[in-house]
Amino acid sequence: MKVPIDQVSNPTFVDELGYLILKCLDLGVGGVYLATGPESVSRYDYAVKISEVFGLNKNLIKPVKTQDLNQVAKRPLNNSTHPYLIQKITGFSFRNIFDSLAYLKKVE
Repeated sequence: MKVPIDQVSNPTFVDELGYLILKCLDLGVGGVYLATGPESVSRYDYAVKISEVFGLNKNLIKPVKTQDLNQVAKRPLNNSTHPYLIQKITGFSFRNIFDSLAYLKKVE
């Protein structure tokens, strides 16, 4: 599997995003906010972390540059964000990448 080493973003655990949305509704929070996981990571590094947590063969993941993928849709290379403001407003913090993956493995 070819995975880009130069596309960086914040993996977000969808269960926690759903919880945060409900919390915002309960608190009457309105507006537009960034709500992403707290860590920026390349798609390649994220794929490697997934393989490590789930005991998969990480050698099957091949690091490539975005330009070598010939993707039809253009992707930003650095789409990192941080949910500082929504954390401050709600008091909610997303889990880190490892803890989110470990939780998913536990409930599989």
